[in-house]
Amino acid sequence: MEFLLHFGDGCTQGLPVLSWNICRDHPNAGFTMPSYSIWDHSLGPTQMRVYHRCLRKRYPASKRKPMAVWRGSTTDTRFGSFNKDNYLQALRVQLHLLARNHSDVLDVKIADPLNCDDFVRSQLTDTGSRLSFEDFNTYCLIVDVDGNGWSNRFGQLVHFNTPILKMASNHTAFFEHLYAPGVAIEQFSRNLSDLPIKARRMIADCMAGGEESRGQQLANSMQATSRVLMDHVGIAEAFAYALLNYRRLSAWAVDPSLREFNPVSSSCCSYTKLPRTFAKVVEEHHFAVKEGRQKVVVAPSRKGLGV
Repeated sequence: MEFLLHFGDGCTQGLPVLSWNICRDHPNAGFTMPSYSIWDHSLGPTQMRVYHRCLRKRYPASKRKPMAVWRGSTTDTRFGSFNKDNYLQALRVQLHLLARNHSDVLDVKIADPLNCDDFVRSQLTDTGSRLSFEDFNTYCLIVDVDGNGWSNRFGQLVHFNTPILKMASNHTAFFEHLYAPGVAIEQFSRNLSDLPIKARRMIADCMAGGEESRGQQLANSMQATSRVLMDHVGIAEAFAYALLNYRRLSAWAVDPSLREFNPVSSSCCSYTKLPRTFAKVVEEHHFAVKEGRQKVVVAPSRKGLGV
């Protein structure tokens, strides 16, 4: 079998891929590999231990603001632009509007209304000031949500000594599913219904317990996990795992029968920038092999074909 290399946001629809992230909606969706930003922010084992100690001294739990923080832009897995008809369906807009009603505990705001028309901008006048990710450590709690696909910033946040309340998601990079809820992070529902109550509980715990709080225990476990998975060695091992499995699976003999064969959806081509007829060619080739015909199928040219 062969894989597609997918370097975009979002997920392919069930195709075997090597990608920055995969969607767990699809069984056997492929393998993840470390993204550019993961390599860019990586450290050696000793450097990382020093960095984690530095953060703990610079941002003690006893001196944090009793609030949960998030800043981001209006990116969404379903919409590329936002107007009167769709903006209320966008997850991050819903998050921003929810926080208006819980402003005593949620400093959660859109900072950059990207790809919004004038109407949407008029509805989001209370945008938040920009904050560096490290500034998040001055708060009791960090909120994390998906954007165009998986949360790319999560790879930086897991190094902090501040607990994370993360939206449950089927998008995962090579490491995210290894940070266990209740052990290294806490989770809230994708429909946001339990976010306010969980945030209040964790903030109260932060203010009462400080360095001994349950949230701080989660953060300590999260940092310990990062020292195993996210230093130079851990990232190299993750990349090697993906490549070795790709090599092993690519060496399989192709079963020419139609047993358990699913037709290729033409919609997948829009994710990989392939012509729509690519799916048809794949199926024609499969049937040709099954029937024993010595037929060479040439992939169609991109020229003149919509995607």
